[in-house]
Amino acid sequence: MVDSTVILQVLATANFLLGAYDAWLTQKRMKAFGVNFELNKLIKVLSTRLGPDLASVIGVLGPCVGWTYIVCYFNLPIPLALMVGFGLKRFEVQLASRVYEKNALKIQKMMHEFRGSGATLPPAESTAQDSRLNSKEGK
Repeated sequence: MVDSTVILQVLATANFLLGAYDAWLTQKRMKAFGVNFELNKLIKVLSTRLGPDLASVIGVLGPCVGWTYIVCYFNLPIPLALMVGFGLKRFEVQLASRVYEKNALKIQKMMHEFRGSGATLPPAESTAQDSRLNSKEGK
């Protein structure tokens, strides 16, 4: 039979690794999309004062390590297993959202390149000013 301390150590390590990935991803997202991309108000406030790197470590890893320590101190493997399960589900959702974020960054890059090239709509696709006025008058 496996000792309960070994189970707690494995769960605590898994929980920390999931929290570290979440902290890394949080700071990366804030750098790419801005502070308002983050929904956690504590991390937003800390980010404006301390930067996204330190804010994500304090805002994500702080609670993760704190709760893990408390649960391990009281030798409660079931709540720790629930925390790890929640972390795994969050990890799965984050992996799926990374695909959308990569597409969003690609679109942002394309828009930036389009604006930088001085490109405009071709004359055939632009709407004349007077035809827009006529459509308002008809209503």
